[in-house]
Amino acid sequence: MKLDEIYDEHDRKMQELQIRKKRRRRKWKIFRWSFFCMILVLGTLYFVSDYSKEKSLTVKNSTFYTEEEILNKAGLSYNTRYLLVPGFYISHKLENDPLIDSVDVSKNLDGAIIIQVNEIPVVGYLAEDGGKLKLLLTNGKTVNVDQKYLSSVVLYPQLDGFKKSQLPKIAKAFKGKNAQTTNAIISMISEIHPYSTNYDANMLQLVMQDGNRVYTSLKGVKLLDQYTKILAYLQGSHVCLFVDEDTNSIQKNKCP
Repeated sequence: MKLDEIYDEHDRKMQELQIRKKRRRRKWKIFRWSFFCMILVLGTLYFVSDYSKEKSLTVKNSTFYTEEEILNKAGLSYNTRYLLVPGFYISHKLENDPLIDSVDVSKNLDGAIIIQVNEIPVVGYLAEDGGKLKLLLTNGKTVNVDQKYLSSVVLYPQLDGFKKSQLPKIAKAFKGKNAQTTNAIISMISEIHPYSTNYDANMLQLVMQDGNRVYTSLKGVKLLDQYTKILAYLQGSHVCLFVDEDTNSIQKNKCP
């Protein structure tokens, strides 16, 4: 074979190789665009369908706010698109509320969202001049509360007769390590008033939901978790009980 024939054959093969490469690149480009368009169409169909909406919304551990109020604050409903609302965004919106300490949000592939609310326990409420309501929290802060939450507010004790400077001390007295225990104690109380003796000018008079009255120092508040235990042995109604933190006991005595 002559030399020029060899070069011609080589050039032909190289041209064929380039043509095949161009065809492969064209096919790959078509495949990528087809795949992209398919994903786009499927994604659009998913988001406009009911499959992308929330299937289940659950709120746990919320005592002050109702489940509906928590969902409204989080901007969630059964028309919300599941993938468009990340968990951290839900937490951020709810944790802006002064009554909420932290929020844990869990989502699963079935379209369910579970919101675990960790509230700051409410000690009680104060009714100020003009009908304004304030809540005293166990962290010592007082927050204004809208009248629309009145049905939730009245479930807590009314604080009456205290100076503003006394409120942080009262909040600290009710603050416990376990929020559930703290809420259980507070739920037994209807009213909280100041009370003084010759040995302690900063005591509390607690009017209980059952009509009994409990007199205690700020330090003795922690013993109120024993209250339900002594009711089984308590005779009479509307009795007066005195907390003795020195002996870790609650004793019945003549009402002052």
